Amino acid sequence: MRSETIAPVRGRQAGSRRGTEIAWRLLEPLLVWLPPALLVAPLGFLFVGAFTVTWDSRGLRGATLQGVIEAFGIVRESIAFSLLLATATAVIATAVAAPLAYATQGRSGWFVRAARDLGALPAVVPSLMLGMGLILAYPSLQGGWVILLTAHVLQALPFAIWPIASALIMFDTDMLDRAGRTLGASPTQRFVLVALPNVWRAVATGAATAFVISFSESGSSLFLGSARYRPIGVVLVDTFTNLDQRLSAGTAVVFTVVLLPALIALELLLASSRHPAQARRKGTKAQS
Repeated sequence: MRSETIAPVRGRQAGSRRGTEIAWRLLEPLLVWLPPALLVAPLGFLFVGAFTVTWDSRGLRGATLQGVIEAFGIVRESIAFSLLLATATAVIATAVAAPLAYATQGRSGWFVRAARDLGALPAVVPSLMLGMGLILAYPSLQGGWVILLTAHVLQALPFAIWPIASALIMFDTDMLDRAGRTLGASPTQRFVLVALPNVWRAVATGAATAFVISFSESGSSLFLGSARYRPIGVVLVDTFTNLDQRLSAGTAVVFTVVLLPALIALELLLASSRHPAQARRKGTKAQS
């Protein structure tokens, strides 16, 4: 009697499970591809508009390279400055992030927690607030490149720390430190000769991320930039505000083309960092 009662219940559960699986198969493509489509659609429209003769309320007409050529003339100096600024930001942010992540890994205490919180703080503080705060704190630096570099380093620092800290978690840093101390290595030698070779992919990923963030930053740069030092993000905002749509789209195309190599490098680094992690997981499963 009991088996006769359980059988229909199991049948209903199996039917409900099959219905859920069918519904998920229908929803999965929509949930996976809708967000990228919403992002790609406006970018595609900008790319098409950049190569048109006219772009007004009546739509897009004709095809030409003149808009992109004019846009490149407008943003050429800003691109050169932004490349230098982003490179300096990546170098400084990584040079600070790597030892900071190593020094706070696996340690506790109020000082360590404060260092971690301060390192992550720029990620949650609005960039406009950061720019205004730097102006109020260092008015003598306003309009120069030093205050711009400071803002960009602060904003990029958390994104340089996080991949390095995540990579260090995968290694037994305490054991490496003990091995280094046994061999008579100083803390600096243990960091440079033991820790860095094991997390170099994460360090490179953090540097590439810092470069991308600095190159595309526009919030704090609107407050801190000047006529002489104008990052490309500020020029992008200016073109969309003051120029016609065709030149604005051309500026966006130039910006994307210049930034594309850094994005490709970042993706390659992320892809290469997945393989060692997958190998370690397989090795752990095999041992268990």
